[in-house]
Parts: sequence; structure tokens; C-alpha cells
Amino acid sequence: MRLRLITANIGRKASVQHTRADFETIRRLKGITGFQEIDEADKPLEHSLLKAVLSSDYFLEGLKSFVPVAIPKGYEVINARVVYGAPGVAHYSPNRYFVVVVIAKKETWLDKKLARQRKAFVVINTHYPAGAYHGDRPAAARRELIDSWDRQFLKHKSIVKHYVDKGYTVFWTGDVNRTVMPKVHPREVQVVTVGIDSVSYVPGGVKVKVIRKGSAQLYSDHNAQYADFELS
Repeated sequence: MRLRLITANIGRKASVQHTRADFETIRRLKGITGFQEIDEADKPLEHSLLKAVLSSDYFLEGLKSFVPVAIPKGYEVINARVVYGAPGVAHYSPNRYFVVVVIAKKETWLDKKLARQRKAFVVINTHYPAGAYHGDRPAAARRELIDSWDRQFLKHKSIVKHYVDKGYTVFWTGDVNRTVMPKVHPREVQVVTVGIDSVSYVPGGVKVKVIRKGSAQLYSDHNAQYADFELS
């Protein structure tokens, strides 16, 4: 089974036309996408555009957060939840969350006939606070941002461990706002580490082979980064 996993920070202050164009770019990539900065410090329009462009072909999970996940409808969403990550810092960072989705490929009639075991896996998406481990912030704010970042990292580790301990292969996407990202699990494989954008996985019940990595240009201050995997 092939899997394309994408991380896409849509950024801020883009025009409606450019934001729609970025969502169209993601739609054409046909992968599971972890978004960041959806209506974060923007006018409340990006969620609406996201639904308008993607909802016919994708399941959209975590839409009440800044970090929703889009899953092509060739997959089945077994479970999805939004998990609190860390407190915000006034004037600098909102509360942080994780969107966690348990996913499997939809069963075909042949899968059912041959009683093939379903390959379920987990995708986690998040966005860490800016200004903790890079950038320029006043000293007092920086201390709070570091505390928030570190709390989110501990929560990230605990979520990953929870699912790995249950036997799942866990993928995660995100803007980590840190150029050197520590691993969230001892067995983690960091596949994409482009600037502050990440795609990683922890092997479990589904075997993973990395096929290729790539990027797609966006109007954001980030490009979409993706990795293609073979799952078995």
C-alpha cells in the first residue's frame, strides 16, 4: 500500500486567491495532509476555503483547530480526536493542540474475500510555538515560550508512546519551529526535516519503506513538504 504524507503550513496574511490556490495544490498532491496555521491570527476564512476545496475528495478532521488533517476518501477514518498540547503565551502564541487520526485503507471486496488483515496506522499533526528555540523574542516571553514548547514536546512523546505501545505504526507531521528537532521516540525515523517542517514515523505493526521525498511551492512562507511510503 502506498502512502503520501504531507505537511503544509498555509501561513498568514495570504490573499483569498492565493490561499485557495494553495489548497488546490494540496488537493492535487493526493496525500494525507497535516495543515498548520489554519485561521491562526487570520480572518476566519481559511477553514471555509479548506472545506470548499477539499471536502468532496477528503475527510477533514480537527476542523475546530488550527491544525486539521485531510485524508483522501480512499482511506477510512477509524478514530479522530483533538488533544490539548500546551498553553499559549499572551501576544505571542495560542494554545497548542494535536490532531490524532487512526486510519486504514478502505477494504475492497477482494480484501474481504481473502480475509486480509487491515493495515491501520496513526497520523498526528501539530504546530509548536514560534520563538522558543529560534527567532527573536523578549527574554520574558522567550522563557514562557520555551516552557510551552517543552510541555508540548512531552505531550507529543506521550501520545506517540501510547499508540506505539498498542502496536501501531505512528506517523507525524508538523511545523516544529526548531531547526534541530529532538526525537519524540527512541525508534523514530525523521524523514523530512526541511527548515522547521517535519515528517517522521515510528515503526510498529505496519512495515514502512521510504520511496521518495519532495516539495510543492505554496504562496505561504513555507512550501508543502511530503514523503511517499510503501506500507506492508
